[in-house]
Amino acid sequence: MRGKRIAIYVVVEHRSTCEPRMPWRALLYAGEEWDRFVREHPRRRRLPFILPLLLTQHPARTLQPSSRRSSMFHLGFVGCSGHHSRW
Repeated sequence: MRGKRIAIYVVVEHRSTCEPRMPWRALLYAGEEWDRFVREHPRRRRLPFILPLLLTQHPARTLQPSSRRSSMFHLGFVGCSGHHSRW
């Protein structure tokens, strides 16, 4: 990367409470920024790197959001009959 310029976008959200869907919102913000970037730079072939920074004032001793995005989703299985069951 020596001698090359790269774009890094930092998207900051500040919350006074802990919200389990914060990673999902960060993904939405990134998507909005990429949409805007593509409209403004239609000939560019690569998207900029986006660093979501989520800040909270929630007390650390009770703040226990999962760092795994998969914890936001109900991962189940839909069988052939349409019956929904957990794995």
